[in-house]
Amino acid sequence: MTKPRNAARPGEALAEGLDQLHDHLFGKEVDVDVTEVRVEIKDVGMLRRRLGLSQAKFAAVVEVSVDTIQNWEQGRRSPCGPARALLDIIARRLDVLDAA
Repeated sequence: MTKPRNAARPGEALAEGLDQLHDHLFGKEVDVDVTEVRVEIKDVGMLRRRLGLSQAKFAAVVEVSVDTIQNWEQGRRSPCGPARALLDIIARRLDVLDAA
């Protein structure tokens, strides 16, 4: 697997990796090995609690409103798109937030 280029700090490596993921998903040529892993996010509240975050702090991390977190946790809505991808990454690697 190719490591992100010019990644001096862990947060920069994460950001560059997400940029590469975006390019790959939108059909651009990316010089990385890709392994698709699907993690089912069934309980956003459980994930948030495992991280030890309040709804407000978790909303800030995922960059959505607190209302959105509440809707996900109460089953009125489900995460999709970029939020879903980010939650999948967080669920697989809880330490990713420490690196960022």
